[in-house]
Amino acid sequence: MKWIVIILAVTLSLNANASRFKGKDGSYIVRGDTATKLFLSAGEPLRKRSEVVCINQKRDYCKSWGRTEYWYYQDSEESSVIWTIKIVDDKVVEFSWSR
Repeated sequence: MKWIVIILAVTLSLNANASRFKGKDGSYIVRGDTATKLFLSAGEPLRKRSEVVCINQKRDYCKSWGRTEYWYYQDSEESSVIWTIKIVDDKVVEFSWSR
């Protein structure tokens, strides 16, 4: 019984990927949608994080740089599910959620 509880706890604490995100207005955001569409559908995120990353590397140096942003949303006020949405160059590229 103890092992079942441990396995269940570990499973529920891991991140999971998703193919779409439902905004507050009921519309779905999918990969390839713009950050503007996400903002209009889901509103202001709980928090944002951004970083500048190399998007085109040639051997020892970077030929071009791009901006990657992570927007964090809570599923609902009573839910413990936190969505992380990765945005690269104003396009949604990845969704994941965690508890």
